[in-house]
Amino acid sequence: NSFYPLWASESVEREFRLMYSPGEIIISFKKEALFGEEVTVNTQVDELRTSHVIQSEDGKEHARVSIKWVKDNALTKL
Repeated sequence: NSFYPLWASESVEREFRLMYSPGEIIISFKKEALFGEEVTVNTQVDELRTSHVIQSEDGKEHARVSIKWVKDNALTKL
């Protein structure tokens, strides 16, 4: 379950992740994902907020994740 935020953030385009970092993450845990279970992450992007639904192949929802992204200040210092 500690992977849910990682899976959600990695479902966003790489170029976007290079420019922005998660500023706020809200997770609603529904069900534990078990080792070896295949899951999908459905992602919706609305400017600097992304919404993610993590579910198993049978459609059971494991979690909902909302991420508010902020400009990555580390890049501006280069």
